[in-house]
Amino acid sequence: MRWCREGELYEQMFVEKMNQHSHLSLKINPEKAKNPLAPDLWVPEYGLCDLKTQRTPFFTANQYNISPSNAITLNMKDVIRYRELYPEIGIFFWINWQNNKASNERFKPVDYKWGVYFATMGYILSLIDSGIAKTHEYQHRKQPDAPPGKLQSMGMNKEKNATKSFVLDCNWLNPVISSQTDPWI
Repeated sequence: MRWCREGELYEQMFVEKMNQHSHLSLKINPEKAKNPLAPDLWVPEYGLCDLKTQRTPFFTANQYNISPSNAITLNMKDVIRYRELYPEIGIFFWINWQNNKASNERFKPVDYKWGVYFATMGYILSLIDSGIAKTHEYQHRKQPDAPPGKLQSMGMNKEKNATKSFVLDCNWLNPVISSQTDPWI
C-alpha cells in the first residue's frame, strides 16, 4: 500500500516538526506498529488524532462557495470509518500547496498556503450533518456499471479510492500554526 508508506513518512515528519515548532507534544500512535489503519497520532492534549496532508488545492471549490485557496477535502470513506470507530478522534489538516496551478488552464492558480489546522470529528460531523460541508463526487472515480455493494456504501470504488469527499473551509477549523512560507524547510 503505497499511500500507507507515504503517509508514514508525512506522519514522522509532522510529529518531529510539530514537537519542535508548536506547544503540542505529539507521538506516533503505538497501535500503528500492529495496525497501519489505526489512528496516526497520540497527542496528550487531544487524545487519538489522525493527520490529513493536503498538497494540492481543490481548484473547483468555488462551486461550493469556498475559495480554492482555503478548501480542503475529507474523504467520505474516512468520515464513515471515523463515525463508526472513532467518533471522538481529532483531525490535523496539514496544508502545504506544493502544486498551486491546475493542469486545466481554465482554473486560476491559487496563492501559496501553508498551515496546520485542527478539528474534532464531532465538530466536522456537525458541519456535515447540518449541510454546511458539501459533498463532492469525483467524476473520474465513478463506476456507473458497478453493482451497489459494500465498497460503494463505504464511499469507495473497486480500487478502494474515495468516490466522494466533503469540502471544508480551513477557516472553519482551529489554526494551530500558519505561515506565508514553509517554516519547516
